[in-house]
Amino acid sequence: MKTEQYYTDTSAISKSGLDKIDISPLDYWWKYLRPDREPYTPDKQTLFDNALRMAVFEPKLFAQKYVKVPNLNRSTTIGKSEYNSLTAAAESNGQLLLSATDFDTIRTMQDAIFKHPTAKMLCSAGNIGIPVRFEEANTGATIKFNPHWIHSHGIIVHLMSTKDASFNNFQKEAGNFRHDKKAVIQMEGTRLDGMAFINIEPEAPYKIGIRHMDDRSLAFGRETIIRNCETYLSCLASGKWPGFDERIIPASLPEWIFRQ
Repeated sequence: MKTEQYYTDTSAISKSGLDKIDISPLDYWWKYLRPDREPYTPDKQTLFDNALRMAVFEPKLFAQKYVKVPNLNRSTTIGKSEYNSLTAAAESNGQLLLSATDFDTIRTMQDAIFKHPTAKMLCSAGNIGIPVRFEEANTGATIKFNPHWIHSHGIIVHLMSTKDASFNNFQKEAGNFRHDKKAVIQMEGTRLDGMAFINIEPEAPYKIGIRHMDDRSLAFGRETIIRNCETYLSCLASGKWPGFDERIIPASLPEWIFRQ
């Protein structure tokens, strides 16, 4: 399945979709099912991370796929013409353009990963991930995901750039982006027992942090997934995708005000 098809396929729900359900079913419907929704377009960070992963996991393909754009003054006629020529050539060859800054940064990050003993071990032996669909055991909901890399020892590897690869920031991002749910989905969908998150900073000295979710977090993630799937299936069956509670609910001042 091509990347575009994966993101536009609404016959299964992704972890990102379950996160939207967790906010409200209406949020999911608006992003993924609304008839006049915007077509999927990856943002700049996604494009950068995709290039990074290809450089690490498929370096030969990266060398073929990406073209480094020299520093051109595109405000001049000559610079604009050179850029247009590069763009046309890349499109005809099925290649993608990377700015000189991004290209050099990705190459340096690639080098840092392969100088890091644990990161190198995790990223060296294995196979690139392919989209997976599976039936969630407790609810029967069809879930989809696209793992980055499957190590030959049966470890799922998730590689991302981050401004802060420290332990404290990983915990914060794990909560904000629900890495617990991501790990549960990918481990259950592949029937593998481990998932490693490799975070690397895109600036010197390109520090790397490698973590996995503990059992308590995985159990919490599994409970959340089941609840999200139940809501998703209920909405699919009814055709109703509510936002927040439609009742009038009593509200209180925040606790800190009472403690003054």
